[in-house]
Amino acid sequence: MEDIKTIEYKFSNYVELEEDDYHIVKELIHYKDGTTKPNIRIIKNFERPFWVTKPRYRRHKQKKEYEEESKLQKFMSRQMDLPNNIASKIGMKGYKKNYYRDVLRSPYLYGSDISSFVILSYLYKKKYGEVFTPYTVATLDIEADVDTSELTIISSLIGNEIRVCINKVLFSKVPKMSDEYIKSKIIQIYRDNADQLYRDIDINITLHDNQLEPILECFEWIHSKMPDFLSVWNISYDIINIARILESYDVDPKDVFSDPTIPKELRYYKFIKGKSKKLKADGTTVNIEYQDRWPIARTTASFIITDAMCDYAQIRVGQGKLTDGYGIDNVCKVENVKGKLSIPGTIDPEKVSKRLYHRRMSNEFPIEYCVYNIGDNTAMKGLDDATNDIRVVLPTLLGYSHHDSFNSGPTKIVDKLFVELLEDNLILGTKPYSKENDKVLGLDKWIITLEASRIIYDTVDVTSYNMKK
Repeated sequence: MEDIKTIEYKFSNYVELEEDDYHIVKELIHYKDGTTKPNIRIIKNFERPFWVTKPRYRRHKQKKEYEEESKLQKFMSRQMDLPNNIASKIGMKGYKKNYYRDVLRSPYLYGSDISSFVILSYLYKKKYGEVFTPYTVATLDIEADVDTSELTIISSLIGNEIRVCINKVLFSKVPKMSDEYIKSKIIQIYRDNADQLYRDIDINITLHDNQLEPILECFEWIHSKMPDFLSVWNISYDIINIARILESYDVDPKDVFSDPTIPKELRYYKFIKGKSKKLKADGTTVNIEYQDRWPIARTTASFIITDAMCDYAQIRVGQGKLTDGYGIDNVCKVENVKGKLSIPGTIDPEKVSKRLYHRRMSNEFPIEYCVYNIGDNTAMKGLDDATNDIRVVLPTLLGYSHHDSFNSGPTKIVDKLFVELLEDNLILGTKPYSKENDKVLGLDKWIITLEASRIIYDTVDVTSYNMKK
């Protein structure tokens, strides 16, 4: 400990078991000699605060936006026990876990809906100071047979190194070649066609006899590097397909996606697709385009799996949509970055459909197809090097909030407001449960029967904290 200068909080994940709960924290340890080292810290039964109005101040029946801390009692609770502990402190008898919404209606409850992630982030910064180091980013890309869905290539680029793991079925339709010849040709063709910035990256290629081994080796390598983000362009394709393949081999995805140092009982994986439809004021629904959704791949790893396409769109949500869509090539064009690699003498992607391009490239030009796959990684890296979206902008905009909440502006605002008020010894009120919070009431099909001359306009305070939340 005497060699440590400070510890930087990156993010945390949460796992609840039957008897205990755990926060798995990704840290960056800063040493006095100027070096840094990533670290995973497992915190068992972390207790977070919540506040309840002291009995002598319980004179109001409506919720307040905030209250002076001196008028509140501070209690500590594990996240898993929070509903029960709140109910006991506000005197709710006969409380049942399924009725947590009733607890939230209390006007004397403060700070309880702020996540434990926010509390942990705040406590780290309070203890070790405001430290920010650009996040480390790994990219990931896969290719799969368009007809059989069998994985043929999986690759990841971290820093100046790329690992390319290939299923040898990719070369089954061309004359037999030795493994060493395949590796040397991939490297040669890549260096002949790559952008100057990434031409000299260290390329490590392995070949395998099935589609499981490439996944296992690639993720073992990624885990050894401990990046902060694993960036994928459309995780709904790559991550879902990887999980599907693992399950087909009777391998639990959580054991591959989670860091291997984490005990088995704490490993976790869940995919959340994100909302695909939105309810309009008139009662109709509209589709949400993919880049405007927020798909989440939760896992207990040293990295957050993030969708680089959605990151790009969400960071620029107020700037209008891109005319030609959010494919990696178009986004790279907009940002003046070299996109995917097109290999002379192969298939022109502009002259065939995407599906036909992948079919013909994998069948007729499998070596060049591997080079194309490497180019997907360098395109993602080039884009982030140019924009700093994932390394700097995304974590900066998150502030104290968790990555899952990035597309929720109100959540990020409330999290920030909680911390700012806390610094002034004020505690933010807990928002009430709202059964209708996902419904939008419009004026469509309303009928006004009162004569206009008899309508009286009253003033309504629409700036209250509860309305904003």
